[in-house]
Amino acid sequence: MGPDTGSAHLSATDKAGKPMNDTFTVTRDKGARYLVVFTGQPTSPGKTPASTATPADS
Repeated sequence: MGPDTGSAHLSATDKAGKPMNDTFTVTRDKGARYLVVFTGQPTSPGKTPASTATPADS
């Protein structure tokens, strides 16, 4: 990752013994920091990705 992007992987186990995993990405753009959280990466094959299009005005 570059100087404006970082990543960390968090693994934990709940009280019932079920494992949990998350990936956190931190980016910096014009001095502001943004945190991006993903769960269950990578996605299962065949899953349709979310749209990144700008919402239409109502």
